[in-house]
Amino acid sequence: MKRTDKAIALAGIAIGMVAAQAQAQSSVTLYGVVDSGITYTNNQNGHAAWQATGGNEQGTRFGLLG
Repeated sequence: MKRTDKAIALAGIAIGMVAAQAQAQSSVTLYGVVDSGITYTNNQNGHAAWQATGGNEQGTRFGLLG
């Protein structure tokens, strides 16, 4: 290996070892809509029934800001 090749390799390793400082966000916001509910059905085959339902008005969705 030539001397210049070694110098380039060492320079590449040195640059790779220098890490940039990363800053985390100071706050993160979780936002969204949970669309769920309870449905009561009377006289279903002679019985009543309670059901947990979802997506009645809109679909459930969420996101992150920050």
